[in-house]
Amino acid sequence: MKWKMPLWLSARLGEPPSPWLPIFLAVAALVVSFTSATFTGFNYFRSPAKPQSARSALAVERFEDQSGPATVPGLGEKNFHVLRMWFKNNGPAPAKIRNVVVSPEYSPALMTPENESQRMDFVSKNKATIGITPRGVEVVTGQEIAYPSNSAVPDELWSEFTNKKQFLYVFALISFSDELSGDQEVVTEICVRLETNLNRWNHCASAHNETIRP
Repeated sequence: MKWKMPLWLSARLGEPPSPWLPIFLAVAALVVSFTSATFTGFNYFRSPAKPQSARSALAVERFEDQSGPATVPGLGEKNFHVLRMWFKNNGPAPAKIRNVVVSPEYSPALMTPENESQRMDFVSKNKATIGITPRGVEVVTGQEIAYPSNSAVPDELWSEFTNKKQFLYVFALISFSDELSGDQEVVTEICVRLETNLNRWNHCASAHNETIRP
């Protein structure tokens, strides 16, 4: 099969090219130029990828005992102990604290997972009344902060814990918001059983040590 030239290119020897040829070439060049410019423009004005929102990551660092005297009507002055919980923000975004509950529970025997869950459920449902609601507290990356427990105990009960006659559980909730959550609330649950030196603890058998996001 012989190759045939397009009509607009065909010309006999000695004949001038078609008068439409320059116009066609000019139009073709214009189309190619416009198309190239259009795709270049789309690429230039394309929106950059939206960066992923940063989140906070709150983790318990340690517990400590604060004790001091207080006057009790009918009993006079007695020494009381208040447990404090320290936690740290290990995430890249600041955490705006909304509510903190540190609820100690003394038990003569190990709690069952069902007992632990019931207690955590109680703390969660009543966090507004038994917790601390700070205003304008923001924990930045790497910062530590402490909050006290919602109750104090006398020397007698604290001594039963240190003498291993009572188990000491801590049911805690930290409610906060961060860049990722926006105005929605994030909750970090803590459920642990403390050792007598307070430097070590055991996670509850029912779990509950997690951060719940909306």
